[in-house]
Amino acid sequence: MVGLTLYLYWLTMSADAIAQRITPPANPLAELEALEKAYEKRWILSTSQLGSILKLNSKTLIRYKSFERHGFTFTRSGVVGAEIGWRVGKVELD
Repeated sequence: MVGLTLYLYWLTMSADAIAQRITPPANPLAELEALEKAYEKRWILSTSQLGSILKLNSKTLIRYKSFERHGFTFTRSGVVGAEIGWRVGKVELD
């Protein structure tokens, strides 16, 4: 019985390894594209949405009234549900 359990565990680990190899790499520009779309559409993002895009903890974001990252500005703008809302702008280039 132990041998069967170990064999099944090995099969599962092998399948996971194969799946990782055939999974296409994530789009490295996906976060920037999401921010660009939010800017163009004038969407107000919730703290959790913005945190997910920027890969930042919500507790980190709520410390700021506004901040810049990746060529975009983020400014508190009301409330989305029970969360702080964020307006996406663009950094002015000289």
